[in-house]
Amino acid sequence: MFHPLLLAGVTLMGLPVLLHLLMRQEPKRIVFPAFRLLQQKSRINQRKLRLRHFLLLLLRMLLILLMALTLFQPLVLSDRLNLKGEQPVAAVIVLDTSPSMGYIVAEREFLDEIRQKQLQLLGEVPKGPWTLFDEARARVLELIDQLPENSKVVLVETGDPVQIQRWPSIEDVRRRVRDLKKPSFSGASLSEALPRALRLLSRVDKEQGENLPPLPKLLVLLSDRTRDCWGQVPADEIQKALQEVPPPLAKPIFVDVGLDKTFNAGIVAAQVKPELVPAQQPVKISVLLLAKGKELTTTLACRVDGKAEVERKPVQLADGEAQGVEFTLTNLAPGPHQVELLLESSDPLPFDNVRYLSFRVRLPRDVLIIADEPDEALLWSLALEKGRQFRVRTVTPPQAMQQPASEWNRVEAICLFGVAGPSAELWKRLDDFVRSGGQLLVMPLDDNLKLFTYNDNPTAQGLMPGTLRGLVRVDEKAPPIGWNMNALDFEHSLLKPFREWLLQGNIDFIRFPPTVVRYWDVVAHPKAKIVTQYTDPQQRPALLERKVGSGRVMLFTTGMDGRRDELDRPYWNDYLATSFYFVLANQVLESATGEQDNTVFNFAAGLPVTLKVPKEESALPANLILQGPGISGDDAILKRDPPKTGKADAPTSNRVEIPRRLTAQAGNFTLSRKEPPWQEAFSLNAPGGESVLDRAAVEPIQASLGDDAIFPLTRQLRVKDLLEARFTAPVELFPYLLLLLLLLFTLEGLLANKFYREPTATGRAGA
Repeated sequence: MFHPLLLAGVTLMGLPVLLHLLMRQEPKRIVFPAFRLLQQKSRINQRKLRLRHFLLLLLRMLLILLMALTLFQPLVLSDRLNLKGEQPVAAVIVLDTSPSMGYIVAEREFLDEIRQKQLQLLGEVPKGPWTLFDEARARVLELIDQLPENSKVVLVETGDPVQIQRWPSIEDVRRRVRDLKKPSFSGASLSEALPRALRLLSRVDKEQGENLPPLPKLLVLLSDRTRDCWGQVPADEIQKALQEVPPPLAKPIFVDVGLDKTFNAGIVAAQVKPELVPAQQPVKISVLLLAKGKELTTTLACRVDGKAEVERKPVQLADGEAQGVEFTLTNLAPGPHQVELLLESSDPLPFDNVRYLSFRVRLPRDVLIIADEPDEALLWSLALEKGRQFRVRTVTPPQAMQQPASEWNRVEAICLFGVAGPSAELWKRLDDFVRSGGQLLVMPLDDNLKLFTYNDNPTAQGLMPGTLRGLVRVDEKAPPIGWNMNALDFEHSLLKPFREWLLQGNIDFIRFPPTVVRYWDVVAHPKAKIVTQYTDPQQRPALLERKVGSGRVMLFTTGMDGRRDELDRPYWNDYLATSFYFVLANQVLESATGEQDNTVFNFAAGLPVTLKVPKEESALPANLILQGPGISGDDAILKRDPPKTGKADAPTSNRVEIPRRLTAQAGNFTLSRKEPPWQEAFSLNAPGGESVLDRAAVEPIQASLGDDAIFPLTRQLRVKDLLEARFTAPVELFPYLLLLLLLLFTLEGLLANKFYREPTATGRAGA
């Protein structure tokens, strides 16, 4: 779109043409005897007059065009030079704070002259190691000190996920850089932190006001360019985000402070599995070590619960080869335990020489069986107790109703085993139990079962995964009916082990699949999940699950009392013919109580942590005490919402959320309460990829930021050079056009006076 003022100026260019046509002069007639000579002279005069008029016409048209262009005040982009001199700049500096930046390059007592000046700039003592992180911090301060006066600058740390809402003062940024003493164990990659930086650049012009010209914008990234520093954000997404920043934007700069030749030996992975260990079972800790740069002979130490006794194992690490080491812990008391693994090596990257682990040795969990006839549940009870993972009590419905709420709070799961007609009061207590985090297993039998107490009671229907329609009897002549092993969802916690068992093929119930004789025809609730199905033509559900509040309900469609008919044939199924009955009983309870998929005590640093509170502790007071590295003051008190019931989407009451800002350091942590005593433990570690110092490829970085974006450490970072050589900055042409306009006015006046000057008397006489 053309500016109206510019269009008006272009239109006025025709005014001199009109004036010249109306006011053009006729050539003078010269009467002379030599007529031929006069004719020739007349033609010469006419040519001169036309040329003079044409030159003046072009000059005046150019003057009018230049006046209109000057009033328009145009801007042009300069790729080589900022013609306005020391113009303020809006600079965003993205600093990689990942653990690999802690690589030691020298000791501060022996720094060269350049690094001694950088150390003085940081204002720190000349003792201790000088790391790549110190190098990057010093470069940031050097860059800030070179910025033109009244510039804006902000520091974006990859380890700090908080979105910066305002531009701080330059002195605040200097103070922040000096306060960053060591890398963080949390954070995103550089490409993931870029959107936060670009959002700041996008809004800087609006924040300074509409009447001020846009600030030139500078984006600088500092990192060691290791394999995991850049991230996996596609280059086209970064290019698109850069294009959305209002101009003028300098070409981004990636300052590479890393080294091409490095040496590191560290613990790249360690795990204890399972993290929730049954009592009286040994605990195995697996450790993976790696050395890159040279081979190493050292020792790996394992310390349990901070005790003085340390178990050590010698290790011989070849260059570039990983080695596994295993520790076995025995005779551990029930409760939480923490391990510190230490690689006794003096390599330049110390953070990965130590790793932390937490696990819990638990007592058998309490399971309550509610049965009309306790003898019918005897087999189920024995199967659970045989695995030594559960402690079982069997009561009748009246006895269950007489137990106080405190007794139910200690129970992890309740099995409603063959209760013919649960009362409305019992359903109400079961509803409160499930919604506050308990697990309920419904196992109906056909003897005198009152279907209306399951299907018509509103509270029961708020819990039940399906509606019981009636019994299905398998015809003896029909093909056997069993679980459809080809349609198992191996992502479900109950069915995860079945994947391995099917691959092995030597498990008895895999070789001889169990079958059913009788089972309930169940219509699944819309919010329920069918865990397994039968192989009958209708593919009826074999096991259903429904999450309600903080707990869940599981429904068996075949009886588990193990009875046999008068001909000594299985009445419900042949699950007892193999180990399937025992395995199913324990797997279902483990899945229901969340042991397999929800019990985690080891997390990556820098991410939110969710801890599961045992069912018996779900009614703890709201305030819990958090202890660990970097935790102090008000951060040590965690407030937790009290248990809530009554709604299907009620907040989880048996979970403790630890926010991201409290998980930035690696180490062992505890969560506890004084009265009555209770404690949980968890550990945080840096990602294993931070130990790998292989250099990242330059192609993804250049594809995102530009071919000449990478700035090596050997080059001195001069902001003036960046502004002059790399900046695409706007230049205002108004003052230059104004000078040119004055010159053209002067030239037009001189030419007009010369062309239209009247001949003098002497000239006429001579003529």
